Amino acid sequence: MENNDPASACVAFYEAFSLDSTIFDLTVKYAETLFLTKDYKLAEYYYGKAYEKDRGRLYAEGQFHLAAMQKYNGNYPQALRNYKKYSTKVKSDKTGYAYQKCIKEIESCTWAINARRNATGIEIHNLGDGVNTTESEFAPFPFSDSLLFYTSYDHPNSSNGFKIFRASIEDSLFYKDKGFLSALNEDGSSNGNLSFSSDKSRAYFTRCNESGCKIYECDIVNGTLSPPLPLPTLSCDECHNTMPTTGVYKGVEYLYYASDRPGTRGQLDIWWSERNPDGSYGPPVNAGDNVNSPGNELSPFYLYDRLYFSSDWHIGFGGLDICYSKGYPRSFDIPENMGYPLNSSLNDLYFVYDGEAKQGFFASNRPGSQSGPENTCCNDIYRIAYSDSMETVEP
Repeated sequence: MENNDPASACVAFYEAFSLDSTIFDLTVKYAETLFLTKDYKLAEYYYGKAYEKDRGRLYAEGQFHLAAMQKYNGNYPQALRNYKKYSTKVKSDKTGYAYQKCIKEIESCTWAINARRNATGIEIHNLGDGVNTTESEFAPFPFSDSLLFYTSYDHPNSSNGFKIFRASIEDSLFYKDKGFLSALNEDGSSNGNLSFSSDKSRAYFTRCNESGCKIYECDIVNGTLSPPLPLPTLSCDECHNTMPTTGVYKGVEYLYYASDRPGTRGQLDIWWSERNPDGSYGPPVNAGDNVNSPGNELSPFYLYDRLYFSSDWHIGFGGLDICYSKGYPRSFDIPENMGYPLNSSLNDLYFVYDGEAKQGFFASNRPGSQSGPENTCCNDIYRIAYSDSMETVEP
């Protein structure tokens, strides 16, 4: 765990737990690593074992984590009961994170029990093994109706971290290829979250290394990428700036991104910067209290006067839910959840919509991925088909 390797820690704690299951701390630590490796069903079981044994005496927040795992697994009535019970234990600090989170989750669980019955008119299709692997694929972004860019491990050179890949259409299915990307994928760092300006003249992506994550920009000229350069206005010491996308409102282009820079309200917030006529960017501006929360808001996407993003705080079915706020920079409304089955009880994020092809994409670690029918360790990319096109939304 000290080396930020929860997968190896999970194996080690399991072996230790197998040697002596009476040690309470091993039960807790094993449950924590199961959560970090996204094995939510086993995590719920062992958090339950810990709470059953302890009842909050040594591990006060055990009931809180048990409730979270029950919600991740879609067990909303059980999660609701445990969140209510835990909220009474922490209500002495009603401005604290634990109490505020409990109140929000009580609202979410109550909402989810009914909302899951009202499915929206969309169809969701896994992109299959032409793109998805047993590892994680995420950050889909269409360049055209036949080209899709996304982020994945650089197999078999996974030591290089995440890299940006391209997939093209063959017989109505997407298949991975490696063209177009030599200017973006730098060895020794993780590169991902590629997106394009609305006129397809510029590309944006994130590059992460030991010093943090920075957003890079490069021009596209005759299908060729210029050498990428970091955006100095967005850079800050000891902070992460990631997941860039652009959006246009009344002829002005804005760059949206997620950041934990100073001034962030929670863990990751949505920020934006206005693009000036000379190609420079204005100072970062927080998207505001309606959008951002004490939790995480990330993977922004702006289209048709709506800011789409994922949140683990606003009303939702599970961990991260895709929602949207109507409006424009400096004036975004309270978010609305995009409903089931786009959202699940797991993590759903990186929503993007291609207006020309009338199709959307997103990433999720819901069961049914290429890693296994019940496995929730890794994200796959999904395609969305709409019964009623989003084009009906008035610009």
